Amino acid sequence: MKKLDEWAKGKPIPIAIVAQQIAVSAEPCSEFLKSLKVGERIERYYKLPSYKEWLRFYKNHRIVNEYLLKTFKKFGEIAEIGAELAELLSLNRKKRRQLGSTKFNKKIKDELEKLNPNEMQQLVSEIKNFWEYVYKLSLADIKSEINGNSDDDFMKLFNDVLKDYEMLFFIRVWSPCWLLYGEPDNN
Repeated sequence: MKKLDEWAKGKPIPIAIVAQQIAVSAEPCSEFLKSLKVGERIERYYKLPSYKEWLRFYKNHRIVNEYLLKTFKKFGEIAEIGAELAELLSLNRKKRRQLGSTKFNKKIKDELEKLNPNEMQQLVSEIKNFWEYVYKLSLADIKSEINGNSDDDFMKLFNDVLKDYEMLFFIRVWSPCWLLYGEPDNN
């Protein structure tokens, strides 16, 4: 844990959180992806959805996206914060392009320039405190995983959601598309 924390010093907190979570979960993710590749049935579903339901997920990825965001929020505070951030980032392609546009940047800049120095300092402090809080939650999550602490409620919830057709679609279709092509949906 100490080495993870030392490594993160001087790095942007959001980057440190993601990098540390990836490092700790690399082995289970690798095993999971190997299982997917060879076609092992890792989900807990009893039967496949009808082709109409499956096709509905292809045609409207928002169904799966909304399901995932709602579901991940059930897995504890760090997962809820991650889901909220993912929700912000899951804007459609048109909205994502606008985020970095000159017009959007000017709008943000204009709003920030309206703040007096005390308000600006307060905003910066609140943002910094938020990310420090999330970082501490993430480290606690990592420590729990490294120590092998088993959370029975978490595992029950995890096994329950593996029965949902939306999760099945996410595991079998959306994730491989995102990992291989960088495009999980058609927004």
